[in-house]
Amino acid sequence: MARIKLVLDTRESSKRIDGTFPISLRVYNRKTRLLKVGHYTSTIGWDSKNYCLKKSQSNNKRMDFEDVNSDLEDKLYIAKKVLRE
Repeated sequence: MARIKLVLDTRESSKRIDGTFPISLRVYNRKTRLLKVGHYTSTIGWDSKNYCLKKSQSNNKRMDFEDVNSDLEDKLYIAKKVLRE
């Protein structure tokens, strides 16, 4: 059975020039696949326990973190729904 979760892809090869990393869906099904969701943040701006952006970090101030977090939840929900079907 495959599993899906949101992660911050902190590989050096995925790091952007401004020092941010992509937020990705990690799909486990014999092999691990990373699917970028289109949002970026730094390692200190990512809450790995709750799988969302931290409001208190200064680098997330320029983003509307509530919209980004709801978008991340929607994409995770859709991916899990597709997996179940």
